Amino acid sequence: MLVSDDADALKSVAEELGLSHQVCRAHVTHNVLNLSEVGDLVAELGTQALEAPDPLPRGVARDWEQFVADLETVQWLVETHPYDGKEQLERLHQLYCQAPAPREGGKATMWYRMRLLTLDLWDDWSRLTLYQRWQGSAGERLDGLRPRRGTNNASERAIGWWVKERYRSMRGYKRAESVLNVSSLLGWLGSRPAGGDLTELVAA
Repeated sequence: MLVSDDADALKSVAEELGLSHQVCRAHVTHNVLNLSEVGDLVAELGTQALEAPDPLPRGVARDWEQFVADLETVQWLVETHPYDGKEQLERLHQLYCQAPAPREGGKATMWYRMRLLTLDLWDDWSRLTLYQRWQGSAGERLDGLRPRRGTNNASERAIGWWVKERYRSMRGYKRAESVLNVSSLLGWLGSRPAGGDLTELVAA
């Protein structure tokens, strides 16, 4: 079972290897469509719907009041993870799936952005809520029941300690020797049988 952030490459890896995949709740909440968190996106689109709504496209049978209500539903789904969330997102997406994409160089309408938002969440739902269903052979459970907490704390620590070391030099080592010394030290500490708490070292 793989627990990771919301990167598409990791989803592909999980599918190719036949792994169950839990996506971090915090990453989805804050990075849906690579925008700000869902709450901010809902507020932005809601304000647009109230003040300067885009013309209703053909095939979308929703008015601006229903659009605002649907936005509130999306936000509620992301925050609460109801067990029928996937079905609710599918129904919402079907209401907006006829919204046309913008022309090249054009700006996406609020209707099209809702189409993408509901599609993205609908596609991610099984990965986002795996913690509700998954249980290990020894009764292990995934952290994810508490709102606004990520489900991959251990993974995030590992990413911070090891993966980010690959591009630490891009931030600027003070001395050329540090490139070798720091990388070697982190690798040696991580290979110890008992492991090592690198929080203070890496933070420094």
